[in-house]
Order: sequence, then C-alpha cells, then structure tokens
Amino acid sequence: MALSDPSDRAVLALLGEEPARAEELYRQLRERLLRFFEWNRCASPEDMAHETICRALRRFSEGQVLHAENPHSYFFGVAKNLLREQWKCAAREPLQLPDDFEGKGSPPEPGVLYPVEQRILLGQSLRRLPPEESDLIVRYFSEGSDQLCATTGLSPNAIRIRVHRIRKKLEQYCCGTAPIAEKDLK
Repeated sequence: MALSDPSDRAVLALLGEEPARAEELYRQLRERLLRFFEWNRCASPEDMAHETICRALRRFSEGQVLHAENPHSYFFGVAKNLLREQWKCAAREPLQLPDDFEGKGSPPEPGVLYPVEQRILLGQSLRRLPPEESDLIVRYFSEGSDQLCATTGLSPNAIRIRVHRIRKKLEQYCCGTAPIAEKDLK
C-alpha cells in the first residue's frame, strides 16, 4: 500500500503502526476468521475469511470509522453478515440430490424396490384391504399385540392368526398374484 494516501495509512494504523506488528495481527485475525467459518460449516472457510478481510478493509479505505475498541470485533461483524448472506443464497438454491437417490437409476438388484417404492406399494396394498383388516394390521404393528388385545377383547392367538391372514393377502397384493378389483384401479 502506498503510505501517501490517508485511507491506506488509516488501514495500517488499524492493524498496528509497525509493519511487523500489523502482519502478526493480520495473521491472528485470519486464523480466528478461519476457525469461525469452519465452526459454522462453511464450504470454503478460506475464501470467506479472505472476503471478510477485503470487505472490511475496503470500508475502512472508503472512510468507515471504527467505533469498537478492538478492530477484530468489527471484522467479526462483517464475517457474521457475510455468513448470513451465504445462508440466504443457499436457502434459495434447490437441493442437489445425489445420482443414486431413491427412485432414480436402477435398483441395486433386480426385483428389489427402493424404500420409497416399497412404502407406495404397501400403501396401495393396504387400501385394497377391507377397512377393518387394514386398521387391525396397522394397529398391530404400531400399538403392539398386548394393547390390541386389550382394546378388541380378542385373545393374543386370535390376533396373531388374523394378522397372519392379512399379511398373506398383502403379500399377494404386493407380488401381483391377487386379482385387482375395479375400485383398486381408481
């Protein structure tokens, strides 16, 4: 920097009168900014630290007055604003899903469905069951057999037999071996 410009002298005075001291303060500031951006999980902490220092020094060279006793606090204020800007930009961008995300590409093995496809197929199969059977099997797996026995008044063995029969129907629906009714096509 040319020392003839008053704004350049102000920037050097901000970091320290002696060049060696200003260099040491700059190194400390940069390390602290790097840690700050790393802790906040920024994609590129070095770029963010560099941009913070550039913005702050640009503002000082434009005549910004430092009101804080410690110049580092001003730099960290700029860093927080820069971090907020990055978060806002990231929130506006659509999420980039990996190539092997559920439902894209081929399944891992022939005949194996992705979890999302399994849930869709199970939901469709449950809708094909009569409402009392659908309710019974969902309650069996969500509440447990003891709770179901208490609320229905059936014995544990009767519950197990009914659930077994309903599961067999679901397997037929899922495997495509059961006939499809008109109502299921809607």
